[in-house]
Parts: sequence; structure tokens; C-alpha cells
Amino acid sequence: MSDVISNADQKLTRIGAAKYLGVSPSFLAVDVVNRRHGIPFIKIGRRCVYSRKMLDAYIAAHTVGNNPATK
Repeated sequence: MSDVISNADQKLTRIGAAKYLGVSPSFLAVDVVNRRHGIPFIKIGRRCVYSRKMLDAYIAAHTVGNNPATK
């Protein structure tokens, strides 16, 4: 079994996820509390990490316009 995690399943810190999504880390911190945008995260103790795979699914589900899946 490989110890290497594929890029699609990479776990990101709040800062890494914020850079990936193009938002601020504080935006993600607020969303963890109020769940207004529903950005998926994984809670490990006090820490929140973000799965790149889950973020990609979130982005796909919230993409507006020219979406080939709706045609």
C-alpha cells in the first residue's frame, strides 16, 4: 500500500484551502462557525482541514453558467 496521497485527495490547511479557493482564511474561519456557504471541511480535534477533492466537488456544484452537465 502506498503512503503517497494523490493530489485529488490532498488535505489542505485553512491557509492552503483559502489560496486554492481564492478567498481569505478568515472567510473560511467564519464559514466554519456559521455554515453560510457550506464549504466542506474535516474536523480533527480543534483543527479544520480541507480535502481538495471535496473542494473541487463544492466548486463544481456552485459553478454558474456554461455548465455542460446541465445540457
